[in-house]
Amino acid sequence: MQESKYTPISRGWLGFWSLVYSVLLIVGAVGLGFALTFGRPTQVYRVLVDRRAFAAIQTRVNNATLAVAQGQGLELEATTNVTPEAALKAALRTGLAISSNFNAVPARTPMVVPAYVTTASTAKTPLDLTPLTQAITAELVKAAKDQGLAYSGTMRQQTETKVATMIQTKITRDLMLQGWGLVYPMLTLMVQTAAIVGAILALIVLAIMLYCSHSWQRWFKVAGRVTYVIAFLGGLGAMIAGSRTFVALLGNLGGLDQIIWQELFHQFAPTWQRVAGITVVVGLSLALVGQVLRALQRRRASN
Repeated sequence: MQESKYTPISRGWLGFWSLVYSVLLIVGAVGLGFALTFGRPTQVYRVLVDRRAFAAIQTRVNNATLAVAQGQGLELEATTNVTPEAALKAALRTGLAISSNFNAVPARTPMVVPAYVTTASTAKTPLDLTPLTQAITAELVKAAKDQGLAYSGTMRQQTETKVATMIQTKITRDLMLQGWGLVYPMLTLMVQTAAIVGAILALIVLAIMLYCSHSWQRWFKVAGRVTYVIAFLGGLGAMIAGSRTFVALLGNLGGLDQIIWQELFHQFAPTWQRVAGITVVVGLSLALVGQVLRALQRRRASN
């Protein structure tokens, strides 16, 4: 590369491709950060069964069940817990794995609980909530007995039927088929694609920037500065996105309570910050190489 070939036109093109590189770096870094968090069902499940998020999920299911029972004349105490933790977590694990795979059972994953999978041709989703429903109705029987309430015959039969219908409606239809089940697989595909495509295009643009720079020293300096500046701003963005105040603005998405999104963003933010931090180090390293080459160039010119 010859320094004399660097002209105002070259400088203009270098600036233009630096802007393009900035956009691609943002797309690729955000895609990578989301792919390492939202794109991994195991990570999402870890957050969903965390104390605050799981309590919100369990409370929502429990309250809906108590409301159905009350409608049939079974007046259980408002604090009664009729939603078994183990059964609900198994349903969450399996449903999350299926939803991440576009409503199909993944070929290989430890997340799927066989008892919660159905192969019936008439089923709209492979997720079978029968074990969860049976566990809940068993808890209703136990709770009614403990509280000395009559619960048998037509009342019990109608209650169990309506509980099963409610569970199918709220989880299978509202979450799996219309809410989270539609949002999650598309989000996973988008972030993985953004990370891969963004990285490939960024490398191509870096090659073009090298051609426009007409020197390794200038290329290292410009590419490094752009990288660490964008990464620093990305780190600030990750800190803001992880705050509960920011997530509160999102409301309920995909049929999930706001508190669940708060926990997802709050616990995933450190990973995004680490991605930004590593990128900052890479950018500073590139800029440092550029400065070293510049110093060597000046020393040779002075001799």
